[in-house]
Amino acid sequence: MIKFLKLKNRVGNSKKFSLMLRVTVLILLMNFIFFYVAQISRSSVSVYEINSLKNKIADLHDNNKLLKKEAAESQSTASVKKRLSDLGFVQVENVKYIESGKVMARVES
Repeated sequence: MIKFLKLKNRVGNSKKFSLMLRVTVLILLMNFIFFYVAQISRSSVSVYEINSLKNKIADLHDNNKLLKKEAAESQSTASVKKRLSDLGFVQVENVKYIESGKVMARVES
């Protein structure tokens, strides 16, 4: 009878240990899955942000090319002449330069 109780006690303890082991493994597995999904989520967000920044860089390069083209067009002599005529400037004719020694301009008082 005593052997039967000891054997029954051992079986009960091993069942409790087995149950605790299963619960612990299940908890560890759930934690692993949770952190794995969280890491995948963070990495996918990072990839999205990197692609978004690459697209912004490409847009900025395109805008930079357009601005350089516009700057070159606005600095061309034809563009400058057109803007000068639109503003009412006229070309000076018969320009005479005066040499008077070292003095280039003098204020008369």
